[in-house]
Amino acid sequence: MWSIGVLLYTLVSGYYPFFTPNRGDLFKKIKAGEFEFKASAFKRISSQCQDLIQKLLVKDPAQRITGKDALDHEWFKVWKNKSIEDDVDAEVDDEVVKRLLKYKGESTIKRAGMNMLVKMLSEGEVKDLRKQFEAIDKDGTGMIHSSELAAVLQKKEMASSTASADAAIKEIDYYGNGKINYSEFIAATISIKNFMTDQKLQTIFNQFDTDHSGNITHENIKFAMQKLGNQISDKDIEEMIAKHDTKGDGILSYEEFSQIFRGLAEAEDDGFADDSKTNI
Repeated sequence: MWSIGVLLYTLVSGYYPFFTPNRGDLFKKIKAGEFEFKASAFKRISSQCQDLIQKLLVKDPAQRITGKDALDHEWFKVWKNKSIEDDVDAEVDDEVVKRLLKYKGESTIKRAGMNMLVKMLSEGEVKDLRKQFEAIDKDGTGMIHSSELAAVLQKKEMASSTASADAAIKEIDYYGNGKINYSEFIAATISIKNFMTDQKLQTIFNQFDTDHSGNITHENIKFAMQKLGNQISDKDIEEMIAKHDTKGDGILSYEEFSQIFRGLAEAEDDGFADDSKTNI
């Protein structure tokens, strides 16, 4: 039950409940049962869900919720009463497919930033894209496979081979499992100009600026990527910094970092959205 609590925390937030780069400190946290609900990650997670996690991650097994009581928890009752929209057969939009095909050659730091942006968006803001994802994910596995994307490309007459689908998936597949999950799909198809505000950009920058120095260093990127569950080599980090380090000082300033995403926004023939227009 404790392990299920760890999994539930991670699945709904994208973070581990117990994390520190030092292995010894990590075990101390686990043994003490010390964790918190990060405000940025849990601000849209229901109080019922948080309550269930809290009851699962109880240190003392005798006080921990049982499997039967967990299944009877209010969180499951709420979701059992929700209606499931039958829109899996929605038509896949041409623009969405074009965005999937254009999402290539993006640096690791840009892809990581886009995945962070996705976590800041509400379900309502990505509702239409969720329908698009479900329309492609015909077998309902929560993953878009090469054959599913290839079928869409052929139907749209945008590409005629599975190789084209494989190439697109390779570019979008941030976690390297040969498929596109929901977050990766949203990151590749979301409109930067509509959702990347200056406030969100600063938040993403802060996730990389782990020592709060005002700049992103080699070590900052390595640590940030570890937190995201993405191991990256020193060589890749050096190449990543070199690609965006316009000043040539071996670090990324906020301005250099912001230009990564401003370039994407400009490619959409617009700038950043105004925070007042984005209800986050």
